[in-house]
Amino acid sequence: MNQIPKHIEHVVYLDSGSAKARGVIGRYPERDTAYVFRCDSAAYRLIHMIGVSKPLTVQCYRENRLHKEVTLRPYVGLTVAK
Repeated sequence: MNQIPKHIEHVVYLDSGSAKARGVIGRYPERDTAYVFRCDSAAYRLIHMIGVSKPLTVQCYRENRLHKEVTLRPYVGLTVAK
């Protein structure tokens, strides 16, 4: 399991098909909340920002260590996080 930063008190795992499809659209977490998508492999991930009105920070962990962090802009269409 990936190590969640210490300031995060609430973790919401988006594991179901509908939760993954909705993603964070219309969700505005507090600073102590994280939404987590678990992945079985390190691969390119398509992340759409349509319907997301605030910047989204995406963190990718590999072997419990932060591998990459990217902040995506709202309403920019499609991007890829590796």
